[in-house]
Amino acid sequence: MELPTTLSDLAQILQLRKSHPYNLLLTSTISLTPQVLLAICGSNSWYDFCEWMRRRGLTDRKASLEIHLSSSGDLEGYRALARLLKAGYFSTVLTTNVDSFLDDALFDCGLRPTSYETLVINRDTDRRIAAALDSEPDGFRIIKLRGSLSDDVIPDRYPELFEFSSALRGSLERYLNRDIVIIGSIEREDDLRRSLAYQGGRIYYAIPDQPPANDDVVKAIRARGINLNAALITGSYGHFAAIFKALESMLLPVAPAEDDVIPSAKNQRVSTQKQEERPGITTVSAPSQEAASSSTKSAKAQPSSPVTTKREKSQKASSSSITSEKVHVPDSNALTEAQENSYPTRVARQGGANTSLVRPVATIFVVLFGISGILFMISVFSRNTPSFGPRDIIILLIIAAVIILAIVGIISPGQLINILTLGLSSVSSSPTQSEDAKTGKTKNVKGKQNGEPEKE
Repeated sequence: MELPTTLSDLAQILQLRKSHPYNLLLTSTISLTPQVLLAICGSNSWYDFCEWMRRRGLTDRKASLEIHLSSSGDLEGYRALARLLKAGYFSTVLTTNVDSFLDDALFDCGLRPTSYETLVINRDTDRRIAAALDSEPDGFRIIKLRGSLSDDVIPDRYPELFEFSSALRGSLERYLNRDIVIIGSIEREDDLRRSLAYQGGRIYYAIPDQPPANDDVVKAIRARGINLNAALITGSYGHFAAIFKALESMLLPVAPAEDDVIPSAKNQRVSTQKQEERPGITTVSAPSQEAASSSTKSAKAQPSSPVTTKREKSQKASSSSITSEKVHVPDSNALTEAQENSYPTRVARQGGANTSLVRPVATIFVVLFGISGILFMISVFSRNTPSFGPRDIIILLIIAAVIILAIVGIISPGQLINILTLGLSSVSSSPTQSEDAKTGKTKNVKGKQNGEPEKE
């Protein structure tokens, strides 16, 4: 449905006036709809509703309103209005509704009650409300002119004729006669009708049905020299939910959802490359351009529907942008065989075999070293010449240290074998050298005894 020109103009004005926003008036026709009146009193007449409420006490009136105003069909409209308020498109909201739908919608948008100012007649003093209206708000504020069910406060004569106090009337009249957007008819609001002046700011008037010529808002629009067609928003967009959802769509554009985004060919190629890295996936053939063109021709042959969804557009764009290509993925058996014959696998196997060989050999040498140490200690304490010389003891200690390092894993098995071979060969050759040294020493002694000169 085409947007009314007046609604488009209002969106542009709200965008330009964010530094000095419009005020907003929400009338009771938003919540007390003919359906709600019928559910409460059995009639959709405002006069019958007032008579029914007059026969009840204040507590019974509150209970009836709380039951029938606990849910609303315009929750999306309140959420749209809450997002517009959060974005700063309205300054002061005057409302004659007693429900808390707007408060709940603001809370859902992440705004806590401390983020904005709420003033309630019969809860806050008239002097405080008047002082707040005489100052510019920091952000936005809400003024509830008929009380609030969530605060358990409504006027004693609700919904009968309501009169503002003299301290409050002047401040409210100034706000009503500034640039303002009025949502709903004010034929029920006698106090507000009397406060509208024939001189003042710009008025935008949203109402579902065409208002009569004697409507107080219409008379104020004409008296202020405003073209009525440029101020009225009627028809389907004159309803509360429709107008704020339309304004939100024009003033607060959102990013498209993931399902509505048309994927590019580059992104699809990236996803195809990721599939190549997965083992056990057979060859995948992307749709060719011929197949895409044939599908396009078949689609043209069929009768086209008047509405094309975003998902269908996405599928057509993606099929036309992909070229013919094949993705080759290695077989799982070949991949397993290649992994088994790989260098890291062979090294791991050799390391495991060497480790299993090193441990028993190291254990044997540790035991031998312990036995040799015991024999050495026995020979020392028995004051006999030890069977091992100092050099042999040092070699054995080095061998023991090397074995410990091999067990820990610092020295490789090959280095361990080389060191042990060298050490054992040195130990085995030491007795012969010792005997030769002793024999040579004996010969020298004998030579001295026979008078032979000592050889240098």
